[in-house]
Amino acid sequence: MNNLIFFSNNKFGKQIAFILGINYKTVKKENLSKIDNEIIYVSNKKEENIVKSKNMNYITIHDLGQYLNKFNRSCETECRKNISPSYDIDEINKIPNEQLYLSEMLVKVLYSKPKDINCKELIEKCNIDMNGDLWGCCPFWISKPYGNIINDENVYNNYYARIIKLSCLNKTYCFCNLYKCKYYGKKELDNYKPNLKVRKYPKEITISIDKKCNLRCNSCRKKFYIPTKNDELKVEKITKKLLNSDLLNHSDILIAGEGEVFYSESYQKILREMKNSKCIKIMSNGTLFTKEKWQILENKFKRIEVAISIDAATKDTYIKLRHGNYDELMKNLSMLSKLRKEGKIAELWFNFVVQRENMHEMKEFVKMAKKHNVDVLQFTKLNNWGTMTEEEYANKHLINGNYIDRELYNILKDPIFKDPCVNLDFFKEYINNSKILYENDNVKNI
Repeated sequence: MNNLIFFSNNKFGKQIAFILGINYKTVKKENLSKIDNEIIYVSNKKEENIVKSKNMNYITIHDLGQYLNKFNRSCETECRKNISPSYDIDEINKIPNEQLYLSEMLVKVLYSKPKDINCKELIEKCNIDMNGDLWGCCPFWISKPYGNIINDENVYNNYYARIIKLSCLNKTYCFCNLYKCKYYGKKELDNYKPNLKVRKYPKEITISIDKKCNLRCNSCRKKFYIPTKNDELKVEKITKKLLNSDLLNHSDILIAGEGEVFYSESYQKILREMKNSKCIKIMSNGTLFTKEKWQILENKFKRIEVAISIDAATKDTYIKLRHGNYDELMKNLSMLSKLRKEGKIAELWFNFVVQRENMHEMKEFVKMAKKHNVDVLQFTKLNNWGTMTEEEYANKHLINGNYIDRELYNILKDPIFKDPCVNLDFFKEYINNSKILYENDNVKNI
């Protein structure tokens, strides 16, 4: 297609052009017949009195859907392979996202209602998991991957990827698990104004390909992960694919969204052999982040950012929740603090997963973090990764519907949590809702 001409709906036309990955151009009706290039006229409804042209083809959303369905992944439509795809948005909304045909994804993203949310994750980032699937966001927050990097060289910009990205650009977010997302209800985000331009590479890639970890934190897993031989072969295959591809060479790299960086040989192999020397972001539990491990990073990357997950301010609570060596952690944190002060680490984060067992240490944790030259101290919600029963999770995660537990609310009223380094984005809307509830003396605790 050399030219794609729309004259029915400008916004609609731009969205179709984005999905197809082609240039968008507008032309007045009276000038259509003067164009020598091929013209494709796409409409979202049947129109009368269309200006005809010898070089114009008229196609509908149904026609586009049939074209896209040629690229369906058979494994995703296996349970519906004898069922014709729907083009009715109400019917499509009843079908799980994981089972949608590409044509149904097209209809869903074009006709779903926009939401009052501003998020740029799907446009700027992606996540590679231990199966090689590439997701536009954390798999916990999105219902459908773009595809698999082992099977699809163009996985970041295939039709699945473009349709899912468009759901972020047109603010429908119809493939997102919104109630799990940290941006749900957040109406402002850096005055972000999306535009319909295709990015060849993401700004940031999170690598989450290996679950191996030296700890078994209560919030993450019940026991140590022991990979099978097939698991290890798969991780090796994905590692090799990543290092031989062009995907890592144009983006900031966050490693690792799964497992422990300095316990996994595959993660360390990527750090040593990757060609990209721009920005590396390390997510670690800190217990193995020694001077020896720092040497893997030093002088290799132009910018190094580090985030350490801790979840406690005292040794007893740390051992109870993360089952790690607290003394080794403190030793390594002192080293990282010094590197931050020297400017060798550009940004240092501490992470704290808030739960009933540790919420009383949040204030002391802020004090500890500030002593270590931390730039950002992020408090996050507790998620259930299948390690807790529903009853256990309800008791630990301190969120009741749209409100936080009253005791947690009272803790967060302390002025120390207004420090510029403290990040409470995951709790912001819950805090605002709880303020209305708890500041009313006539309302009992929920």
